Amino acid sequence: MAESDFNLFLVNSVSADDQRRPSVAQLANGNILVVWDSGKPVVVGGPDYPEVDIKARIFDPDGNEVVPEFRVNPVPGLSANGSGSDIYQISPVVTALANGNAVVTYATDESLAVARIISPTGSPVTGEIALDQDSPSIDRDVDVVALDSGGFVATWISSPNGANTYFEISARIFDANGSPATGEFQVSQINLDHQQFPTVTQFANGNIGFAWQTDGTYHIKGRVFDTSGTPVTDEYQVSTGVSGDLNNSRWNAKIAGLDNGNQAVVWGEANDIKVRVLGPDGSAVSAVFNANTYDPTDPTAIDGWQPDVIVLDDGRFLVAWANGYAGIRARVFNADGSEAVPEFDISPAADFNAQQEGEVEVVQLADGRLMFTWEEFTDEADGNGRGIEAVVMKLPTYDYDTGQFVSVGSAAVDDINGILVQDTGQDDLVVALDGNDIVDAGDGDDTIYGDSAPAGAAANLSLSFADEIAASTGKGKDRLYGGSGKDSIYGGGGRDKLKGEDGKDKLYGGKGKDTLVGGKDGDKFVFAPHEGKDKVLDFGNDKGKGKDKLNLKAFDFDSKADALDAFHGSGKHTYFKAEGTKIILKGFDHDDLGGGDLIV
Repeated sequence: MAESDFNLFLVNSVSADDQRRPSVAQLANGNILVVWDSGKPVVVGGPDYPEVDIKARIFDPDGNEVVPEFRVNPVPGLSANGSGSDIYQISPVVTALANGNAVVTYATDESLAVARIISPTGSPVTGEIALDQDSPSIDRDVDVVALDSGGFVATWISSPNGANTYFEISARIFDANGSPATGEFQVSQINLDHQQFPTVTQFANGNIGFAWQTDGTYHIKGRVFDTSGTPVTDEYQVSTGVSGDLNNSRWNAKIAGLDNGNQAVVWGEANDIKVRVLGPDGSAVSAVFNANTYDPTDPTAIDGWQPDVIVLDDGRFLVAWANGYAGIRARVFNADGSEAVPEFDISPAADFNAQQEGEVEVVQLADGRLMFTWEEFTDEADGNGRGIEAVVMKLPTYDYDTGQFVSVGSAAVDDINGILVQDTGQDDLVVALDGNDIVDAGDGDDTIYGDSAPAGAAANLSLSFADEIAASTGKGKDRLYGGSGKDSIYGGGGRDKLKGEDGKDKLYGGKGKDTLVGGKDGDKFVFAPHEGKDKVLDFGNDKGKGKDKLNLKAFDFDSKADALDAFHGSGKHTYFKAEGTKIILKGFDHDDLGGGDLIV
């Protein structure tokens, strides 16, 4: 897996300029295609759309590169001061076709909404295909989805009068080769104001559902067509509430066709991510409800924006959204709109205070895992402006009887990121079994075991995992991470890495050659006889927020003075050796060690 203990990896390999607006799809061969636009940063007085090219890169399901980064648009774009070619290509969307290829749609500076079909290896199958039939002066905001027939339907905003007077929503259906199967047809029915941000899906009955924002009332609208482009319904309103209120405007709608025949529509509204379940004819199945848990009375609360929605293999649906400086979040719902998995975090805790993220997209892979990708707004991702990040993860499990997220590793090489399975401030128990596991607990006062949990702790897990816990031996190379709570982290019998992160944590290395990092605040490092050779990388380096201590109670020293006699070294080379256990305090000066550093 690529580049991170959190299963987090950088999508773009070229870091020059800004990388923005990612879209992701899993191809028929199982590989993952990510596309994005790449270009110059926006500057004051510069062009509104300085993007230059549409880039892409293909990965295997674990995030390893299969095809290096390549350009999708056939003619290279030019920077804002260039001439003689498209200045920009912008806002790509990708969908996988049944024949193994993929289609990428995007807008160009020539006011065209276009598509291009590419092979599973990234080679072009077609040139640029103009989506519109009448070539109006403005076409952009393209979305696309593959159809059961093997073709695809694309939708975009267009200005039929050839000027920026008003926008309507247009669409057209194509076969798998990119040849038009229908003419262009108008989706929006009422076009007194701008209609924008269209989204499209196919329902279980084969019909095609659209949703978009109308600029005058700031509501989300919808309409249904059959696969010949013939209307099945009139335009209907999805959102509720006050019309024409700019402060509570609705935007960035996304639509998904549910397995039971209904549809789920999500959108941003003020500080919230809204959801509504509707029938295949647009009739209401649920009221409008929130996906996020934004609390306007909390001064530290961060609003949600730019949502995405997908249908999971089991019929539930997942809503993901950007949460500003708090990263990427998601929540899972049953088909009727009731909660299935509470809100949880996607991006690693290390990112939260330094980065801002948005433009999230998610896809479920053939093996059931999820891949999220998003735009990193700062230079933290690739060191040079905006970058594209992604993470592959397992869908978290939540036990409503105990009120806890639960994740149990397998005997394979597992990545279990507790930021993914827990970041609601609750207290969790996580058990990693045999194999090379990665566990990150997130917030809350958590207990993490790199091997089997003791009998009393196992009761906190759902019974379905009891046999696995009893059978585990914890001999893998585990990486166990705490969060911002007071965490207790237990290594197993392998070469483990334990990191407490924030909070006053307890770290137990266990047997094997382990590496321990307490993180901020005063942490306790607990050792016992016959546990092998461990390293503590940051003992005493708690940034003034507490005092680290070594817990040596298991050695039965008569006094702290006796315990100090077991430490040796000079300068910044300090180690403890007794009863089959060796502890190296890396970078800690032996002369600075005193009884106050020990618990005996």
